[in-house]
Amino acid sequence: MILFGIIDFGRLEFERINVTSAAYEGARASGYKLGAAAIANAVNAASGGLAVSVTASTNLNCATAGIETTVTVSRPARFQFYTPFLQSFNTTVSSTGAFRCLG
Repeated sequence: MILFGIIDFGRLEFERINVTSAAYEGARASGYKLGAAAIANAVNAASGGLAVSVTASTNLNCATAGIETTVTVSRPARFQFYTPFLQSFNTTVSSTGAFRCLG
C-alpha cells in the first residue's frame, strides 16, 4: 500500500514539475520579447508532453526593460490512483513563472 502511495505521489509531482517548467519557459520567452507564438511554443516544448494551456500573462510585450513579466500555465486533469481504495478526482495543476524583461 505504501509503495502504491509513493508511485501516486511521484506521478502528481511529475505533473507539477512539468507545469512549473513550462510556466518559467513561457515567461522567459516573454522576457526576450519573442511574441505570443514563441511563448506558446516554449510552453508546449517544456511541458514534457502534457497538454497545457497559457491561462494568464502580464506585461507580455515587455515595453520597459527591468519590469517583470509573468506567464501562468495550467493543466486540468482527471487523476486516477493506483492505490487501492482511493477515488479518482479532477484537479487543475497550475503554476506562474516570472522573468525580468530584457532591454
